[in-house]
Amino acid sequence: MGGALETKVLTTYSNVYEIEKWLLRKMLGQLGKPLIRAVLWSGEEVSSSDADPTARIIIRDRKAFFKLLINPDLNFGDAYSAGDIDVEGNLVEFLETVYRALSKTPQDGGFYGYMQKTFNRPRPNSMAGSLDNIHHHY
Repeated sequence: MGGALETKVLTTYSNVYEIEKWLLRKMLGQLGKPLIRAVLWSGEEVSSSDADPTARIIIRDRKAFFKLLINPDLNFGDAYSAGDIDVEGNLVEFLETVYRALSKTPQDGGFYGYMQKTFNRPRPNSMAGSLDNIHHHY
């Protein structure tokens, strides 16, 4: 896991703020500290464990990071397909590690629950709410 990665990761958002690293550590902690490592768009790595990771997720920009933070279930596949994130290592092992950790995490509490409640509120069943739902999903 070496140096060529750094040139692929860098984007116009080269600086990473401490709050972003804190949020990522918080999210990994809430997931039960899975054996994964995240590489941010600056090339900096964040991990919740000193053990060798199963895989590394490469987050190419800030927008993809916040989408994952707000709703990883919805946004991981889209960001992966668009090339905004990548997984270095075995994708299936990475997903199994994350979903195994997620299954042990209370969905209604803690950091994950807070993010879901704050950013994924149901939209009202009205014309405007329906249009917003359609726009959000498609």
